Amino acid sequence: MRNTSTQVKYLRDYQAPLFLVDQTQLHFDIRDGETLVTATLELARSTPGTQEALTLDGDDLTLLSLVVDGQPWTDYEVGEGGLVVNGLPDRCQLTTQVRIHPEQNTALEGLYACGPYLVTQCEATGFRRITYFPDRPDVLSRYRVTIEADASRYPTLLSNGNCIESRSLDGGRHEAVWEDPHPKPCYLFALVAGAFEQLTGEYTTTSGRQVSLELYADQGQGQRLGFALESLIESMRWDEIHYGREYDLDRYLIVAAGAFNMGAMENKGLNIFNTSCLLADPDTATDAGYRVVRDVIAHEYFHNWTGNRITCRDWFQLSLKEGLTVFREQQFSETVNDPAVARVEQVRGLRAFQFPEDAGPMAHPVRPESYVEMNNFYTATVYEKGSEVIRMMRTLVGEAGFRRGMDVYFDRHDGQAVTIEDFVAAIEAGSGADLSAFRIWYAQAGTPLVQVRDQWDASTGTYRLTLNQQLAATRGQPDKKPAPIPLSVALFDQSGGRVSSPAQSELRQTDDGVIVLDRPNAQVQWTGLAERPVLSVLRGFSAPVRLHFEQPDADLALLMRAEDDAFARWEAGQRLIHAAFADVLKGDDARGKARLSAFCQAVAATDPEAPIVGEWLDIPSTIEFTDGLERVDVDAVLVADNVVRRTVAEGLREQLEAWYLAAETERPYRFDAQQAHRRRRRAACLQLMAQVDADKAVALASDLLATADNLTDRMAALAAVNDLDRPERAQLFQAFADRWADEALAMDKWFQLQAVSAVQGLPAGIAELAQRPDYDRGVPNRVRALFGAFGQRHFAGLHRGNGEGYRLLADEVLTMDALNPQVASRLVRPLTQLTRIEGERARLMRTELERIAAKQDLSADVREIVSAAL
Repeated sequence: MRNTSTQVKYLRDYQAPLFLVDQTQLHFDIRDGETLVTATLELARSTPGTQEALTLDGDDLTLLSLVVDGQPWTDYEVGEGGLVVNGLPDRCQLTTQVRIHPEQNTALEGLYACGPYLVTQCEATGFRRITYFPDRPDVLSRYRVTIEADASRYPTLLSNGNCIESRSLDGGRHEAVWEDPHPKPCYLFALVAGAFEQLTGEYTTTSGRQVSLELYADQGQGQRLGFALESLIESMRWDEIHYGREYDLDRYLIVAAGAFNMGAMENKGLNIFNTSCLLADPDTATDAGYRVVRDVIAHEYFHNWTGNRITCRDWFQLSLKEGLTVFREQQFSETVNDPAVARVEQVRGLRAFQFPEDAGPMAHPVRPESYVEMNNFYTATVYEKGSEVIRMMRTLVGEAGFRRGMDVYFDRHDGQAVTIEDFVAAIEAGSGADLSAFRIWYAQAGTPLVQVRDQWDASTGTYRLTLNQQLAATRGQPDKKPAPIPLSVALFDQSGGRVSSPAQSELRQTDDGVIVLDRPNAQVQWTGLAERPVLSVLRGFSAPVRLHFEQPDADLALLMRAEDDAFARWEAGQRLIHAAFADVLKGDDARGKARLSAFCQAVAATDPEAPIVGEWLDIPSTIEFTDGLERVDVDAVLVADNVVRRTVAEGLREQLEAWYLAAETERPYRFDAQQAHRRRRRAACLQLMAQVDADKAVALASDLLATADNLTDRMAALAAVNDLDRPERAQLFQAFADRWADEALAMDKWFQLQAVSAVQGLPAGIAELAQRPDYDRGVPNRVRALFGAFGQRHFAGLHRGNGEGYRLLADEVLTMDALNPQVASRLVRPLTQLTRIEGERARLMRTELERIAAKQDLSADVREIVSAAL
């Protein structure tokens, strides 16, 4: 049954569960076309002696029987949202049997067919599609699961915990019994049944526990599991070293699923992964794809403690597990990858996805106050901004204090479902810090704007800063309060050397150069200086804020050369480029080109082997350029964007081909930081070259595609010609498709590039691609590759002046809403930015949103987002 309810749920209405479930026994009888699920719950009233009925959530279930303490029970009601059972004693055993149809489950929640096998996805509320149960994260139970199925069709039967028994049955069937000794909420339940290729390994924990590591993939994909296994072992070792956390079961299982709504799911002891986040080899994963595999493996493993052993009391606390685990994942990434590049990628992602979210109609705090459909709040705000909030917390209490606080958190709350207040209190207890003022970061939506004005008094050698913080009103929050914002600052002299003079201010300061702006306005000054210094502020991206600081171009160019904080060095270049874009947008091409000249000179003066060069050459996307604009003139933006790209390409024309040729990498392909940096630089050079010398770029791209031994270089070749309306473009894309047609992961990348092409990525071209036999709406990866990329990344294609881009996207939203509301709710989000778009386009966007809203049985997932936008 589709969830079309628009009932709002509020954090303030939280009530503890009326019944707890001490033990849960599940029996799955898997048959062709249907599965019978028998659930036996050991129930106990939270408050003995009360008379309230038991409410069990259920969705799209056929109830076959209900038994209480061995006797048939008739005092119950089956409603749209589940099952209400009346007259139960304080303690009892309740058994239900239901029929479900996994093969018909296109929403990919609960138990569903993924090709020839069955998998589950229960977070946030998918378990209610499996059986009747109190489907909420604060009901923790110990599970014993029996799975019965045809032995030839489903030779592998997996669930959470440890397999305690397996045996053959009559009629060519078999069963396996799994038991998880750790209490868990039902969203962490998992089941997999099918025929797989398997890769195994072992890990010995610090305390000597032997853990069997088992990775499963579809037939023919097993050879692509090796990097994931290496990454898992690396993650387990890292968590022991950095947080003292060991794994707690005898087996750790991971299964690849080709049709999966999310990236991966941390089910206790049995992770289920999107294939794009688990499988990797040189032909099907780019360098970025390898990093994704390693990071997501780490993320889901780290959830074992921050999410599984300690879970969230209710879904409003989602960032308790996700923001914290993203932070731990980012720490890991900064350890195993180049830390500067890792931080740049984190910030680019935050600005590309979370900042617009904060500025849009679905803006919400890190801990939301309300929701209609919980799936809509698995957002960059909850995840990435939540991580940045924890990073700031660590900055304020210090690294040692934060680690002590984490130890307190683990010791206090192991085996519990807790709140964000519990987490912050643990950090306070471990560090001795008072974080009462810091809690506001969890409660307020929006991205703070920090304005910096500087003044130099040569007569006294005084350099003075005036700091100001502002936060615009967001939906439901018209009045904002100042938040403590840690600003990492440093001064440099005119030769690029560090200035060690201490800052003077009423604001709190840390020993490592962090000033905490905790009020609307404040001043900071340095005295006794011999010359005007160059300020670097927000080093390391010390807070998730927008910075407004009109700094001389020469200062930014100096920071590009001299900063020893790699992020701040990269950011200086970004500020020059963004300022140039703003100049051109206002019609001051000369000023903009002068800034870009300063940028190009600084890049050209840098050793091309430095990883930062590849990051600088990756010019911001059009959508990144528009971030921060209150109103967007689409046509003017496209002109300015083109001017910036061509000017940078012209300014570096002499370097591009030489740097491209010098970036030759070793063969065979090897994924490591140095080789990845070279491939990234080569790709960026080739794309810029296409702006100013298309013939040369086409020739190099053709040669690269023909000779490359890895997907990264092949994608670089296609990306270089992607916007060139020349016959060679079609030839290269066709050659790739002919060679890799049977490799879904490689073809997803092909679809992504087509979706953002100035040639193929127009609405008619997207519609043409959607008619290909390999475009499958039952596979979320393919839908995201085409329509997700078109809506989120192809600014010019989406915002066609006649509205055809909006109509195309709205059509796909309506189509997908009938199949998979979660995917549809992601696709619709680009249309919600209509209030920022100027002119007739805004009206056209509104028309399409109204058309979507008019659909009678529109899912709650999509209706919540569309209603907020309208």
